[in-house]
Amino acid sequence: MKAATYGTVRVRLAEKEAATIFISPAPNYSVKDKGVDYVVFMVDDPKPEGSSPDRHFLRKASDHLSVSDRDIARELAAAALSGTKVKIEIESTDRGVHARVVGAEIPGISGQL
Repeated sequence: MKAATYGTVRVRLAEKEAATIFISPAPNYSVKDKGVDYVVFMVDDPKPEGSSPDRHFLRKASDHLSVSDRDIARELAAAALSGTKVKIEIESTDRGVHARVVGAEIPGISGQL
């Protein structure tokens, strides 16, 4: 299943994987429960209306996501440096427990880089 969230990112570049990211979600994509911050991911391909309420899932904000695509990692690193809000797209077979970044939408930055 594919899902997405919005926010700013912190990026840790690595040798084995292209990068590891941490998401600071936009206010509409965050939840706090019992002192724990969560990121809300909206499922891109939800089941038809009425069949299931599972149109979203939560991941702890302190959990990282791996990015194996070096092009995506470079773009996310540039967005992290400028503090640009981005859309992060992930793919997961277990509602976000194990997920990988498969895409990112980053608005153009004029005159900052």
